Amino acid sequence: TADVETMKDRADLVAEHGGNFVMVDVITVGWGAVQSIRKYAGELGLAIHAHRAMHAAFDRMSHHGVSMRVLAQIARLTGVDHIHTGTANLGKLENEDTAGINDWLQSDLHGLSDVLPVASGGLHPGTVEPLLDALGTNLIVQAGGGIHGHPDGTHEGAKALRQAVDAYDAGIPVTEAATDHPALQTALDEWGSQTPI
Repeated sequence: TADVETMKDRADLVAEHGGNFVMVDVITVGWGAVQSIRKYAGELGLAIHAHRAMHAAFDRMSHHGVSMRVLAQIARLTGVDHIHTGTANLGKLENEDTAGINDWLQSDLHGLSDVLPVASGGLHPGTVEPLLDALGTNLIVQAGGGIHGHPDGTHEGAKALRQAVDAYDAGIPVTEAATDHPALQTALDEWGSQTPI
């Protein structure tokens, strides 16, 4: 997060090094800045991964505030490509309406581009099956701690997450798939289906 000129400089750096995305904290920079960096990033061929740092100050108030659905709608209107929407109460991020938000982000809106939802926060291979059951497969699953916290290291953590997704796609319960995949079995032994980690 920075002023728009600094964000443009950083976008230039990403493009110069062959990157495909810039991450923008859409709440803290403000919607006007998001629109400015959207235009500039688009000229560089970069997509915007929208983080929602500080959203809880708006959407966790039961008697006032702005819901995450509204924040996600504004983000879509400003042109982001991905946005963190929650984990359907399976990770650290609570939001009972995650599936509804995700559906809206990918609904027909007079030719406006879809936004790919991102689930993150406390996820690991043992949460893949219930997460995808709740939210479907058209989303990004970010499981930083569930990969880097794997007892056998990051490489095995990445393998375990991929194995859990592949098992889901094949219609195989993750516990059954783990019998043939040591990395996945180790992750399940470590975390089971505990949420969040």
